[in-house]
Amino acid sequence: MEVSILVPTHNRADLLSQTLSSLRNVNAPSDVRIEVIVTANACTDGTQARVAKLEESFPFELTVAVEPEPGQNNARNKCLQQASGDILAFVDDDVRFDEDWLSGLVRVFRRHN
Repeated sequence: MEVSILVPTHNRADLLSQTLSSLRNVNAPSDVRIEVIVTANACTDGTQARVAKLEESFPFELTVAVEPEPGQNNARNKCLQQASGDILAFVDDDVRFDEDWLSGLVRVFRRHN
């Protein structure tokens, strides 16, 4: 099983950094591959560079996709184009994760297919 965590964002690099920091601490089932895709939607605030700095030390696969055309639908569609997961989890760029969020998400999908 694979989970794609999809985070569209527009010029909120500071909030996004806090969200990704929170995501570092979630418990992930050992048999699940996790990818995190951030879509920088017409960003001009250094979002791409911030995400790139986190890639090497991030506990999950982390990538940034660029969507030059502004608009939330464009950003979400870019996320979907990049995602390869069985479970697609869209999250906002300003959330804080409970440590059991991901394991709970996977548990629900396993029980209810």
